[in-house]
Amino acid sequence: MKAKDIMTVAVVTAAPETPVESIVKSMLDHRISAIPIVDDEQRVLGIVSEGDLMNRPEAQTYRRRSWWLSMFGDPHRREADFEKAFGRTAADVMTRKVVTVHEDDTVGSVAETLERRHIKRVPVVRDGRLVGIVSRSNLLQCVGQLYKGGVPDDDSAAQRKEIYARLSEAGIRTYAINVIVLANGVELWGIVDSAEQVKIVKMAVASVLGDKPIQDHLAVLDTRAAAVRAGM
Repeated sequence: MKAKDIMTVAVVTAAPETPVESIVKSMLDHRISAIPIVDDEQRVLGIVSEGDLMNRPEAQTYRRRSWWLSMFGDPHRREADFEKAFGRTAADVMTRKVVTVHEDDTVGSVAETLERRHIKRVPVVRDGRLVGIVSRSNLLQCVGQLYKGGVPDDDSAAQRKEIYARLSEAGIRTYAINVIVLANGVELWGIVDSAEQVKIVKMAVASVLGDKPIQDHLAVLDTRAAAVRAGM
């Protein structure tokens, strides 16, 4: 398997000038923990993760350095920490040295990159441009397939692209769904808003792959309960 066989295709991104508050809202609305920052040509400029937003005054989590660290610490590090804490745009707070993988990298090499770099997710690129993202959960889903002897279908990349296009037409939040196309069937992972959306996802898969067996691992989010919690 390669990165393109398991990656999440519909990636939520932001521009360098996007305000921090908009980044936070996107993370909460989309239930994701990081957002790649890209330019107009989808080249990855940085990434904003939860860790980049933990030391912020508006969240009452800002911690001033002790006087002795301020005196003897690296002044460039102090400047970077201050900018991350008080910056107003994605460009101010993002991590700039972004680790990426290529869409044709093997799943094994992607897993090694996540482990070696101690990161939870990695952007996937083609010709230097963002085409997806692989998280630890994507890898876990892949491990499950390997245990069962699953291998990608020869045309899985093109088929996945077409399936995601159909899902977008139906108004499904594709960034929350992972479709793994295998020679012996299809696996669906992720979150949808209702049982009706589960049906629509399966219809979209069938419209591309016909009667290929589908293993449904989709979780249905109780949006009404979430709305109640949000209003509390």
